[in-house]
Amino acid sequence: MNQFQEFFYHLLDTSSFPPRWNCGKWTEFHGWFYIISDLMIWSAYFAIPLLILRYNTKRRDVRFNKIFVLFASFILACGSTHLLDAIIFWFPVYRLSALVRFITGTISWITVFTLVRFLPVAFSYRSADEMEAEIDQRKKAEEELRIKNQQLNEAQQIAKLGHWEWDIQKNKVYWSDNLFNIYGLVPQSEQISFESYLTKIHPEDRNYVEVNLKKAFDTGEFPQFYHRVVVKGSRVITLHATGQIIKDDKGTMTKMIGTAQDVTDIKKSELELLIKTKELESINEELQKFAYVASHDLQEPLRKINTFTSLLQKDIKDGTTEKSDFYMDKIIQASSRMQILINDILDFSIVSSTKENFSEVDLNETLREVMSDIEARVKEKGAEINISQL
Repeated sequence: MNQFQEFFYHLLDTSSFPPRWNCGKWTEFHGWFYIISDLMIWSAYFAIPLLILRYNTKRRDVRFNKIFVLFASFILACGSTHLLDAIIFWFPVYRLSALVRFITGTISWITVFTLVRFLPVAFSYRSADEMEAEIDQRKKAEEELRIKNQQLNEAQQIAKLGHWEWDIQKNKVYWSDNLFNIYGLVPQSEQISFESYLTKIHPEDRNYVEVNLKKAFDTGEFPQFYHRVVVKGSRVITLHATGQIIKDDKGTMTKMIGTAQDVTDIKKSELELLIKTKELESINEELQKFAYVASHDLQEPLRKINTFTSLLQKDIKDGTTEKSDFYMDKIIQASSRMQILINDILDFSIVSSTKENFSEVDLNETLREVMSDIEARVKEKGAEINISQL
């Protein structure tokens, strides 16, 4: 303990040791060569930590900042031992040199233990080449994402579609640029909230929209619905709203996300189609009435033809010939055939509004009836008709 106290009490005392010039046989060249070498090492060891500390203070983003400071202290301490070695040639402060060497050794081992702890972490970081490769990949991915976003925006513009997001807790609504365009506004020109969104809805549809949103809160499911909005210039358009509820881990609603599509033209086309359908239904109804009336009116002359033909046949029964009987039968058959055709037209005119019990038909029999109907014209034209079994 006395030696320890004596050591620090006589720390700068040089009386106990001779200068190094007097220790051994130093030549002028050997001594100065030793001194200059120590001073060169000391000056370099002094400059290096200054450069490290200067770099470290300018770059706040440098990792492992404490290690840089520790290295600077370690190098500065090592340089101090070389400076003292040069000074001892004239001033033998061996006690001070021993203390500086002890401090240097302590800092050295602290540096070793620090490196053991931090090197695995440092080696886990990617190298400069790996970082450069990752940056290139990210740039490529960002470019691909930019192209896809551009394609998505173009598709949304074509479809007149925009997307939105409502932060329920902060009551902030985000609109895509295309949704601003649908409303006739400059993209991101104003901050949208739920209240400001409601002011843009057509007054007659406002309550309807609020009911649907309340239903979404109550059920946790966003219902699809149509509503009108008043866009810039007092123009009214129809939007189709779809959405989804976002919940946190506790099941609390935090956000709503969804889309709004301008379907004004579609709704207009649907209305026009509905009007045209109604018109066609009205025309069909009129046609059915006409067919019914026409077929009913046509049956009356036929009944007269049949009646008077029968009376004529009875009246001239005794004075008829085989040829006149043949003609009379043809008249009666033609009248009956026309009666059937008129009834068929009437049935066909109402087939769309009634349920018919369809049955199989022998087309050979139908063909024979047709040939009988056109028998006179075939003879008149001299036509030849070839028929096979159907």
